[in-house]
Amino acid sequence: MKQIFVKMAPYTKLLALIFLTVAAFVYAMFQGGFVSWFLFYSFLPFSVYSLLLFFYLLRDFQVKRSIQLSQCKAGEELTIHLTLTRKFSFPLFYLIVEDVLPEKLSEYSGSNSHAVLFPWFRKELSLSYKITNLIRGEHIFQDVSLKTGDLLGLVKKTLTLTSPGKILVLPQYENVNFKQLEAYYEQGQMACAIKMKRETIMVSGVRDYQPGDRLSWINWKATAKKNEIMTKEFEERKSQDVLIILDQKKSPVFEEMISIAASLAHSIIKKGIQTGLIGTVEMEKGFQIRGGETQKQKILNWLAKIEDRSEVTFNKALEGRGKYFPSNLSFIIITSQLNRNSLNWFASFKANRPATIYFVTTDSLQYEEMRALKETAALRGIHLQIISPGEWKQALAEVKRG
Repeated sequence: MKQIFVKMAPYTKLLALIFLTVAAFVYAMFQGGFVSWFLFYSFLPFSVYSLLLFFYLLRDFQVKRSIQLSQCKAGEELTIHLTLTRKFSFPLFYLIVEDVLPEKLSEYSGSNSHAVLFPWFRKELSLSYKITNLIRGEHIFQDVSLKTGDLLGLVKKTLTLTSPGKILVLPQYENVNFKQLEAYYEQGQMACAIKMKRETIMVSGVRDYQPGDRLSWINWKATAKKNEIMTKEFEERKSQDVLIILDQKKSPVFEEMISIAASLAHSIIKKGIQTGLIGTVEMEKGFQIRGGETQKQKILNWLAKIEDRSEVTFNKALEGRGKYFPSNLSFIIITSQLNRNSLNWFASFKANRPATIYFVTTDSLQYEEMRALKETAALRGIHLQIISPGEWKQALAEVKRG
């Protein structure tokens, strides 16, 4: 019943408009005089315009959306441009244009995506607006809403146009000077993450001089024997890959965890280290351990889209998977759920491989609790970094200074 009234409302207003026009004419005919005819002729243009507007098809409009960038970072600003065109230049007193934002952008980002334009007879209109403080995610634009009406408020017309558009907002990330936490040689407990420099302590042999070799590398005894310049050959560190594991259990600090994962992936790959990333939801869809700009971009794009929808903790998600990971692997886990039991479990899971845990906690841990967790982690061969909400940038800056 309510829907019938809604559909009949425009026609009811049309009848009211016709009735007012006829009433004004009848009043002028019977009353006569300057005042009554002045009222009728003053009302007549508004009445005629309203009648014409009632039959005007607003779908004559077409819209085109132009997005400044297709990819940007969270927290940045984006400009969107709308262009409206039409074939018939019917005079419109006003036109309210609103770009219907995707749900997440509408809820978390700041924008003024609607504007009042005064088209009159123009066939082409344009407007631009900015979205500030972009929120991470893949945002799909669809609808643009148009509203207009007459000056009497009796005729109102609305139209929703479709103009598809999409932007991918990458998570915030910082450039971290990734420092290897453990550095042992082949004969030691584990390998280090990357051959950062030539090691000038462990000499494995001599070779012919090459341009670019330092003067301090020259082996003078070998040079004197062979009568040719010979330089020292240093033992190189073994290559070791890094696997980042992101805990996707529901958490109020999930966005910070995403930013930490993005910062580490960006910085480690930039160093030339082979890197992979998996989440605790659909782990088989994780990225194989590779390097290069393409790998980095794939990881950042994936981090832009994922949500915290895991039903289990990271240790439950990883259970039984340890045998599938190679021995020359360093683990980095980013989680907001951690206790002594999960630390002990992860210590057995990682075996002899190096591991780091970034624990982003919403709880105000007492000093004794923090110390106990760090001591337990250290005893199990795990580097633990506890991060409070809102302090992920400072925490990564500490890694950078380290």
